[in-house]
Amino acid sequence: MSFTEVIGSVVKSVTVDVSDVKIGYGTSEGTPWEDYAKGVFVTVDTSAAGFTETPVYVVSTGGGGGQWGLIGTSSVYNATKDNFKVYIQKANGDKLNVADAAKWYVNWIGIGK
Repeated sequence: MSFTEVIGSVVKSVTVDVSDVKIGYGTSEGTPWEDYAKGVFVTVDTSAAGFTETPVYVVSTGGGGGQWGLIGTSSVYNATKDNFKVYIQKANGDKLNVADAAKWYVNWIGIGK
């Protein structure tokens, strides 16, 4: 598979052998958030996808509403082939606690080997 992308005057062309690509996906629903500084974080377990190398993870935060008032909802930290972390906090700087975060979860897609 190959595709060409044009950004401004820059052309990028990529060829991918899809037989080497593994795509995994899931959610952290049911995994508890943990406290840190002014926010919370969750460690998302991706081991069931069976990656052999650290993939590229794309994430979003879903759940019971109010995600618009958060920062960090699509940022991945400490990624490995088996897990990664997402840290979130309130955009207004107020303390976010674990009880408030219980209504949210992380959706993820991993693309790698």
